[in-house]
Amino acid sequence: MSFSDTILEFVSASAEETKLWGKNLANQIKAGQIIAFIGDLGAGKTTLIKGLVSTLNDIPENQITSPTFNYLNIYPGKHPIYHFDLYRIKNEEHFLEMGFDEYLDPKEGVTLIEWSEKITPLLPSNTWVVHILSISEEKRKITRLSL
Repeated sequence: MSFSDTILEFVSASAEETKLWGKNLANQIKAGQIIAFIGDLGAGKTTLIKGLVSTLNDIPENQITSPTFNYLNIYPGKHPIYHFDLYRIKNEEHFLEMGFDEYLDPKEGVTLIEWSEKITPLLPSNTWVVHILSISEEKRKITRLSL
């Protein structure tokens, strides 16, 4: 599998390939990047993020989990990574009330947002969107685009 800015779509045949796609995506990220993840429950958002975070900050994949109940995990490293899971957030007002808007300008960090469609109006114009679609039990179609 190769990855470059010109390749925006990939079909993953396994969780390992999804993580590998995340690792390759990590090599394209610069400080200040926001990535919005869209996909159904179980589509592979967290799996992809495991590959991405482990590559960016050299963190073992088993220490990377989705922050479903506390909304935010922060992974220290070369670039702090702010990993949101907004599954339980009601809307963008709820996000703002919780004071999370500061992470929409991560400066030296990287912000990753699962269930980002709940705050779409708040996302900056330079946000990358990664859409993951389940094709079958193992296969996923992964598409990366900009807002």
